[in-house]
Amino acid sequence: MPEAWQTATAGWRMSVPGTSVATMPAATPPVPEFERRWTNVDLSGARFHNVVLSGAKITGVWARDLVVDGDLRGLTVNGIDVMPYVEQRLAAEHPELGQIWSGDLDDLRAGWATVRAAWESTEAEVAALDEAMLHERVDDEYSYLETLRHLVFASDAWLRRCLLGETDFWYAGVPHDEMEPEVLELLPIDAAADPALDEVMAVRLDRRGVLDRLLAEATPDALAEHPPARERNGYPLDTSGRTVGECLRCIVNEEWWHHRYATRDLAVVRQGVAER
Repeated sequence: MPEAWQTATAGWRMSVPGTSVATMPAATPPVPEFERRWTNVDLSGARFHNVVLSGAKITGVWARDLVVDGDLRGLTVNGIDVMPYVEQRLAAEHPELGQIWSGDLDDLRAGWATVRAAWESTEAEVAALDEAMLHERVDDEYSYLETLRHLVFASDAWLRRCLLGETDFWYAGVPHDEMEPEVLELLPIDAAADPALDEVMAVRLDRRGVLDRLLAEATPDALAEHPPARERNGYPLDTSGRTVGECLRCIVNEEWWHHRYATRDLAVVRQGVAER
């Protein structure tokens, strides 16, 4: 495995700065110990989403087409640690992930350029689709439009609020599923909003421009600085606890992962339409 990738993946994560999925608080109280064991149970087709499975052990299983997608820090299958292979494949197929987390500003800019180009290619394809397809969910994940709206929300939080001190959030932004209710109540978000593609893209392109500008104006030394504390009236509550570099990497990382999810699910939607 390339040494640069090993270094980069030490801080590589799917979630927000300072929090990995392995350590994030559970959305509900922990399941009692006696309810954490399933024996002789058929879990075919089971769906686990936004769950903490650190230390979990699955033994004596029969599984075909098992899919595991998440922030994995060690995965042993039949006595073999498969994570080195997974990371090696990711490094080979997606070098931009290593660039995002390397800590180098030029790497971060290059990683964003790759992610940005991927989104632009997808957007050109999406423009020719029936807009109804962009509202469809696959396996209860975000629809394509919800994905874009979530990325606007993330940019409002980690770029405009943390780095620029802006206090407004777009009304149709989509917060992450684990958002604490007391924090969500502080945000001027309309949960019933369902804007059309043109409106979503107008805001989306504006927020993309914010990231472009911040990366262009950043300096290597500035990445280690902490933004000023903001009023505790939005998300994240503690804006000064993250560095400028963490905020920028958070958004580029979110852009990479959600492009992956969006294109994966769009392929399913398009296949479904073709088969109708």
